[in-house]
Amino acid sequence: MQPTNDFVSTYSADARTEATEIQDEAGYPAANDFDDRLWGTLEPRSPLLDCVALYKAQPVISIGRTSEGNAVVLPHITIGNPHCVLQWDERCNGKSHVTVKDLSGNGTWINGNDIRKGQTAILRDGDEITFGQYKANRSSSLEDFRFIYRHKASALHRSVVEEFYQFGDQLGQGAFGTVIRSLSRTTNQWYAIKVLHDKTLDHADSISSFLTREIFALGKLQHKNICQLEEVFFENSRISLVLELVDGGDLLNFIEARVRLKNHLASYITSQLVDTLSFVHSQGIVHRDLKPENILLTSTNPPVVKIADFGLAKAISHASGLKTFCGTEAYLAPEIAKRKNAKKYDKLVDSWSVGVIIFQMLTGRLPFIKGASPDVQQRVVERTIRWQLLLKDVKATKNATNLIRRLLESNPAKRMSLARAKHHPWLAGYQHGRAALDPDALSIKAECETSAIPKECDWDAVFALVEE
Repeated sequence: MQPTNDFVSTYSADARTEATEIQDEAGYPAANDFDDRLWGTLEPRSPLLDCVALYKAQPVISIGRTSEGNAVVLPHITIGNPHCVLQWDERCNGKSHVTVKDLSGNGTWINGNDIRKGQTAILRDGDEITFGQYKANRSSSLEDFRFIYRHKASALHRSVVEEFYQFGDQLGQGAFGTVIRSLSRTTNQWYAIKVLHDKTLDHADSISSFLTREIFALGKLQHKNICQLEEVFFENSRISLVLELVDGGDLLNFIEARVRLKNHLASYITSQLVDTLSFVHSQGIVHRDLKPENILLTSTNPPVVKIADFGLAKAISHASGLKTFCGTEAYLAPEIAKRKNAKKYDKLVDSWSVGVIIFQMLTGRLPFIKGASPDVQQRVVERTIRWQLLLKDVKATKNATNLIRRLLESNPAKRMSLARAKHHPWLAGYQHGRAALDPDALSIKAECETSAIPKECDWDAVFALVEE
């Protein structure tokens, strides 16, 4: 089996191998057996919809709300009449193309990008096409008009990554691409493949930087609590990162399903976070985008943490710092936003993000009152922490409150590093006795034991007790 013309190379975490070598060893069958009568299919995301067969006898297909003049009917108010037209160029080779022309008011979307009314876009094998309002269709299966397009006119049209992996359901979609559950054709193991499509790749500089960081970081960081990178496929139209599949969803969904986490469960998850990030920092890397969505969990009980999405990670030496304003607003350390002073920041920004995450796990809410300024950086600088939630609403333990306070220290010079946080008494139970012998652990434990939390919510008095 020969590689497709647009295949460039493949990267593996274990070794770099030329495409021809991989293809010769594989000898796989075609990714999908296809019916000679079809030029394509639309496979629905919603369990309430049927697969749509696109026959070669009808190379031009109209999609709309009623049967009047439309070959495919999607009876919903968000669907136009007609809504769009799909057209196959009637070629049965690797040069075959399918185009979509949008005719609607609510939009037709390919991989999250609106084609716009009257405009035409190319539809490739494996693309997600959505009819109607893109964001509104998540609320109900009845409004979910997302489909995966499968090209059947030619096996050569298939992407190279699909010669090695079978694509399943979509796990998520972000600013840089789509994540798809996929099955290896050789090992029968499941993986998560992050696919970055051609429109994303138009931003060449930013996406190159994003990929370089993630590939570099994941190649260097081999750890049981980090989502591992298996290999990367580079093609002209897209780039696919094959990642370890973590089957329990992300921490945000885990919190929302429980409203808030019990103390012991939050402590258990935090211990894994702190231990892993301490390792990341020891390798000279700062994550810079820690948030519950980027913390994946296994389906085991209790869950195992897997930190993901190192696209904003950056290598940092002891002699240098970072200046780029990046990350997610709710989890940004204040020094990242204070760029007027032109001061650099360092790994302690990850400590701040962990403090926000712990607060969110225990309360089910973010710690900040959002500022009114339209400027993101100004909002980050001006926000106020709602400390009263920890005492009045949740009654967080003394040790948990102490750790959060030390991580959400606005002055990074006073903020606790994650290497030291590993030995905090709130997490000590998961350190297998090692923390008990550490001088830092003893000093932190003594501090917590002498920090009396008053019954009234006098937070100035509380935090005066835990200042260094």
